Amino acid sequence: MVVDLGCGSGLSAQEFVKADYQVLGIDISESMIAIARTRARVQCDRVCSLFKADIPLCNAVTSIGECLNYLFDPDSDQKTLIHLFHRIYNALTPGGVFIFDIAEPGQVTQEQNRGFTEGKDWVVLVEKQENPEQETLTRRIIS
Repeated sequence: MVVDLGCGSGLSAQEFVKADYQVLGIDISESMIAIARTRARVQCDRVCSLFKADIPLCNAVTSIGECLNYLFDPDSDQKTLIHLFHRIYNALTPGGVFIFDIAEPGQVTQEQNRGFTEGKDWVVLVEKQENPEQETLTRRIIS
């Protein structure tokens, strides 16, 4: 089983399902879970914060799309993140892997501060703004 934390619209889950993996998609957005159910035909999915989700025994955990950087959860801090890493470690079978990415400073340029992605009957608009003094990256995402 693959646990996809912050699965969003199911892009990664779709590829895992194609490769015959069972996928548990977890996302805080009901709208994104609904898209993932349609796109990836994910059989197991949950609407909740990735920082609070129960993680079952699995072969892999993914968190792609810089989900670990998000501050949507008032309980999201360094302690919560460390606790999440421990819970993931304890959920992985021997030889299991945790694949994730994070946002680093310097992502936003004048040319790359807006974008969109669209599919059949859906669109996601993203606007990014970086504040170097506060060390924050703010993304406004409309789906």
